[in-house]
Amino acid sequence: MSTQSMKLLLAVEDDNLRRSLAKELQQKEREVHKVTCCENAWDELESTHFDVLVLELSSSGLDLLKRIRHEAIDVEVIALSRCCTKEIFREAMRLGVCDFLTKRCSPSQLEHRIQLAYQLGRLRRENQQLKGIIFRSRGDPDLIWNSSGLNDVIWN
Repeated sequence: MSTQSMKLLLAVEDDNLRRSLAKELQQKEREVHKVTCCENAWDELESTHFDVLVLELSSSGLDLLKRIRHEAIDVEVIALSRCCTKEIFREAMRLGVCDFLTKRCSPSQLEHRIQLAYQLGRLRRENQQLKGIIFRSRGDPDLIWNSSGLNDVIWN
């Protein structure tokens, strides 16, 4: 991990689960914020950048995912669920969840998945920065579409 510590938001409604997860996760070099509901999670996400969100998946969790994607909040999301239908799973994946775990997962499993999500986010941001550099240095990457020769082939 880099010198900058990971910022983790834990949005779990179940008090016992939230406390036990927070206790386990705070032992590592990271900043852990915990909230009890999705509305509080949204308030935190609006005011602070988090690298990873561990979200208890529920109907309010899906609503939060929609808001995150609509507002383009840059956070990797790991969903925790007791049980999940295929429809909820598909919808959550469509909304950008990078991983799913059951609520009964071991702390070491969750720790591993958090590290993977953190790395995924860092790689995604680095990729976007590199694309921006390439675009600025080369101009529009779709220049081939603007060529008269290609337009003649396509439209004639």
